[in-house]
Amino acid sequence: MIWHGLVLLAFGIAPAFPEAIAVTVGVAVAALSLYWLPRFAAHPAWRDTHRLGVASGAIIGAMTSGFAAFIYGTAKLDLYGKIVLNLLAVILLSCLAVRLKRSDGSR
Repeated sequence: MIWHGLVLLAFGIAPAFPEAIAVTVGVAVAALSLYWLPRFAAHPAWRDTHRLGVASGAIIGAMTSGFAAFIYGTAKLDLYGKIVLNLLAVILLSCLAVRLKRSDGSR
C-alpha cells in the first residue's frame, strides 16, 4: 500500500510533499521487500500459489494505482481500454490461480 501511495505522489497528487521523505520511504520499502521476500520464499511450505499471490498483488496494485493517470483527464477511450485490459488481466490471473490450485491438489 505504501508503495502505491508513492506512485500517486509521482503523479503529482500532493506537489508540496517533501521529496526526501518520499525517496527515503521508497528505499526503505524496497530494502525491506528485498530482505524479507527471499526468506519467505525459502520456506519449505512456499508453493507456486504463494508466488502467484505475490505477483498478483503487485500487478493488481500497479493496475489500481495506474488509474491516477486518469484523474487529470484523458480520452475516455483510454480509460475504457484500461478498464477492459485490467479486467482481462484479473480474469487470466484467476484462471491461473484455479489451475495452480488443481495442480497443488494432485501432488
